[in-house]
Amino acid sequence: MLNFNALCEEQIRNLLHQLNNDLSLIMGHVDLALRQAPECPKLAKKLDSIKRAATRMAGNVRDAQVQARSAAKKTALQDSAA
Repeated sequence: MLNFNALCEEQIRNLLHQLNNDLSLIMGHVDLALRQAPECPKLAKKLDSIKRAATRMAGNVRDAQVQARSAAKKTALQDSAA
């Protein structure tokens, strides 16, 4: 049976996975829009800003995923030792 910490870690991993999927979708659509709007510098600048923010967020999500995996391993080791 999962303990409370393991359940929280699983929910966090699921949330991070969904965030990563959504960010991939956003970045893909921004890339497509950038290709279709080169003649509109104002729009391209705003789209580039969105892409940079999504890229930063994707890095944060990756970092959090690494931390969540590490915590899950630690919890599993603690549970097996108990």
